[in-house]
Amino acid sequence: MPKISLKLPSWIAAKLGATSSGWLTLEKEVAEGITVSDFLMDMVLTYPGFRETVYDPDAGLATEQVNFVLNDRLLNFRELSQIRLNDGDSILLIPLYSGG
Repeated sequence: MPKISLKLPSWIAAKLGATSSGWLTLEKEVAEGITVSDFLMDMVLTYPGFRETVYDPDAGLATEQVNFVLNDRLLNFRELSQIRLNDGDSILLIPLYSGG
């Protein structure tokens, strides 16, 4: 089974029950051919606090308040349901910052 690495900033990690103030890296075995979107949904089922962080409850889709990076490549929202994960892939969640 492929193993995927998920790196989360502390404010998202806290929603999963982590007590560290730094980044949290989780490793998870997944089914062959799983998409990024499928992986995120699996994380929601495993960690209920993850849902409120990465999903827009009104749309039922990944929120636009978090950027998803796969192996150092920023993904657009359409790609989340199209790109299939491979063993050793790494997903990084980065909060969207805006302002002036």
